[in-house]
Amino acid sequence: MSATQSLKSTFTATGSGTAEALQGGYYFIAAAWANKSGATLNLQLLAPDGTTQLPLLGTAMSNSGVNAIGYLPAGQYCFIAAGTFGASEKITAALSSVLLD
Repeated sequence: MSATQSLKSTFTATGSGTAEALQGGYYFIAAAWANKSGATLNLQLLAPDGTTQLPLLGTAMSNSGVNAIGYLPAGQYCFIAAGTFGASEKITAALSSVLLD
């Protein structure tokens, strides 16, 4: 049985989650926040230069919920909030691995 990997973040809309190293594998995102108008949560990968955040296609979420995103290579990942969140609105997001064995 393989161990699960996860990245869990809780932050306000004026910030972002902390980048953390994850092993390659299949992942899904679960996220929750109150605002439903124009807000987007994105998963980003830290580029090899160590400073540039690269958005991952197919990972943007505009509503609370779950998004199966498929295979991700090993790397440093973090969540970024964009759009019209309330200034102090709490966002909770988790990126979790899927066990396939």
